[in-house]
Amino acid sequence: MPHPGRTRITHSTTPHLLWHLPSILPSSLLPNALRKSRNKLPSSHPTECGPGRPAMDLPTESIIDWLPPEILTIIFLLCSRRDQISLCQTSKLFDDIGASIFYRKIRLPLSKELCQALYTNPQKACAVRRVTVLEPYPYPLPTLVPALNTSLALALKCLTKVEKLSLDSRLFIHAYDEMLRDASFPMLRSLAMDVKYIDTLLLWSFLNRHPCITKLTLNGFTNFFGPIALPNARYLKASSSFFRSLDGQVPISTAIVSWDQRDKVGEFCSPLAALAQHSGDTLTSLTCKCVGAVPSIIQGVAEYLPNIRMLHISSYTMERLRSKDLDTITGFLGRLSF
Repeated sequence: MPHPGRTRITHSTTPHLLWHLPSILPSSLLPNALRKSRNKLPSSHPTECGPGRPAMDLPTESIIDWLPPEILTIIFLLCSRRDQISLCQTSKLFDDIGASIFYRKIRLPLSKELCQALYTNPQKACAVRRVTVLEPYPYPLPTLVPALNTSLALALKCLTKVEKLSLDSRLFIHAYDEMLRDASFPMLRSLAMDVKYIDTLLLWSFLNRHPCITKLTLNGFTNFFGPIALPNARYLKASSSFFRSLDGQVPISTAIVSWDQRDKVGEFCSPLAALAQHSGDTLTSLTCKCVGAVPSIIQGVAEYLPNIRMLHISSYTMERLRSKDLDTITGFLGRLSF
C-alpha cells in the first residue's frame, strides 16, 4: 500500500501524468500560462469537470515545450514498450528520447537494416554504448556475406561513443579488419574478440590507439611482435605472446594467460616474467591455461609472482602427473604467499 501523501506512478497512471502536472509541481516550476490555470481549478478535483464543477481553462502552450528532457525520459521509461513505440511516432522529441534508449545496448544477430540505421543516422549511432555481434542464424547465403561485411564496417566506424565491444562472430573478419584499421573510439573501455584470423598488425595499431581500455579479452592464438601499451588495463585475457609484448606499467589485477603447442619449453616463463615486470605490484589473480608443462609454470609463478592471492592452472591434456612432478609442485607452492 503506498504511503499517504505520496503519488505512485504506474503504467496505468502514466497517460494522465502530464494532465495532473499543474497540480503536482510547485508554482515556481510552472510557466505563467499554467500558473493562471492553477488558480481556476476547482478544489474537489483538479482536472475533471461536470455538473457543479466549472471547466478548467487549459493552457495553449504544450507541456513538452517546457518540461525538462530528464522528466520526459522518466515518463517515457514508465510506459510499456508498445506505448514507447507509439510515442516515438508522435514527435521528433520522443523519437530522439527513444533512440537514446533503444540503441544504447545492441545485442542481436547482424542485420543489414540495423547497420544502415546506424551509419545513416548519426544521432542513433552516438546513442550506442554497448555492441555485441553474434553469429547469425540461419547463416546468410555466401553471396550476401560481402555486403554484410561492408555494412557492418560502416556501422562500427560510426559508433564514436561506444564503451563496450564484443565481436564474437567469425563471419565478419573483413569488417573487423576495417574497424581496426580506421576506427577510433575515445570512450572504449572493454573489447572482446577472436583474434585467430585477425590481422595482428592492425590489432596492434588499434590497441595502441586506445589506451583507455580497462578490460581486454582476446580469444585464440596469434603472435605479437611489437610493444603494446595499455596503461589502464585491469583485466587481461590473451595468449602468452601478447603478454610478452606488453610495454610500460600496466595495472593488471586479473590475468588469464594461454599457452599453445607452438610455445617452446624455455619460453614458458617469459610471459610470467613480463607480468612481474609490468604488473608485479597490482596482480592478485592469475589463471594459466597450458598444454602440459605444469611444473614449469608453477616454478615460474613461484619465482616471478610470489605475491599473488589466487592461482588457477588448467591443462588441455589429460596426462597424469608423475610423483616427481607432484613433489616439485608442492615445493614451489610453498614459496607462494597465499
